[in-house]
Amino acid sequence: MFLLFLLVLFSFCNSTTDKEPPTNIEKEVTELICSRVLKSGENLDFILQEMALGNNERYKVTQSLKEYLDMKTCMPGDSIILTKDVLGNFKRFEYVKNTFLRFTVSKIDTCYEAEKIEIPPSIAVSCIRGVISSSLYESLLDIGESPEVVFDFADIFAWVIDFLTEVQKGDTFEIIVEREFYRNIYVRNNKIIAASYRGEIGTYYAFYFMDPDGREDYYDENGNSLRKQLLKTPLQYRRVSSYFSLRRLHPILKIRRPHYGVDFAAPRGTPVSSVGDGHIVFAGWKGGYGKLIIVNHPNSFKTYYGHLSRIKKGIVNGVKVTQGEVIGYVGSTGLSTGPHLHFGIKKYGKWLNPLKVDLPPAEPVNEKYRELYMEEMDAIRGAVFGKMVKTME
Repeated sequence: MFLLFLLVLFSFCNSTTDKEPPTNIEKEVTELICSRVLKSGENLDFILQEMALGNNERYKVTQSLKEYLDMKTCMPGDSIILTKDVLGNFKRFEYVKNTFLRFTVSKIDTCYEAEKIEIPPSIAVSCIRGVISSSLYESLLDIGESPEVVFDFADIFAWVIDFLTEVQKGDTFEIIVEREFYRNIYVRNNKIIAASYRGEIGTYYAFYFMDPDGREDYYDENGNSLRKQLLKTPLQYRRVSSYFSLRRLHPILKIRRPHYGVDFAAPRGTPVSSVGDGHIVFAGWKGGYGKLIIVNHPNSFKTYYGHLSRIKKGIVNGVKVTQGEVIGYVGSTGLSTGPHLHFGIKKYGKWLNPLKVDLPPAEPVNEKYRELYMEEMDAIRGAVFGKMVKTME
């Protein structure tokens, strides 16, 4: 209807030969549609005023919506569509959160009826396969995939494959990914449900599995987690500016003393993540460390994050954190010559070199669900990966 209105309006505006508009215009134009995208600092009432909706109708629209839409969740980028008849009378209101969720208010006689409309996306599984020609990134982009797929794939195998140094030309990869569609139009990737990588370094499989208890992870063909208990580093953007040493010359104190950790140079404000699941045992100011966070992990590991510019709100003693969760931000507090993160690891009270520590694997598939996992994994491996191998050979 909106496109029809625009076409009719366009033909009317460009009709220069008729002094009087065609008589069929009034019959075809039965609705006037206004639409707006919510901007920062605006609210729904402000937009409705701008769309020339009267006080009484604005009140009835917002009151009708209260049952379904919390006004606090209205965010910049949401869309608002208001439909009136040709006389300017209210007919329908739409609040669009995203492709799959919208809220409507329709006027039926004298009643204003609100409705929440959810359109679940359709899910399709795509199989991607390729051969490394230069790098993993370029090889996936060359076959039309997005950087998002590259990063997700690399993250899954990050603990077992170094994609910067171990990738060789001619290596092959397979990825099974869920994709979301709306009315047969691609919207986004969901998650990778299985993947494999074959090359000179060996053959690696990854299978996504969520057990009946809700625990999810990627596992190999034997049910072992592909993750380690701790991440290699607590931030993505990094440059090692000072290594673990028993006799480092301190840049400020000008004396030699042990440096029980690694310094990662990074811009001020760079997010710092906990390298593993654990509990906060300290979050505050501690001498030369400046703002410091200490996290206790299973298997007697303890990690230190120093010189932070600030500690994330809610990160206090006793709080549980998960692997990869942001806990603070890079800074230069304490005895520091510039923005960087001091990262240290202890086990059984002894300092370890973070760049050389042998990290234990994360938990494997729960034993009581192993049979279920093996059934799902074998089905995927036989039905998809087997066919891919034959095709590529």
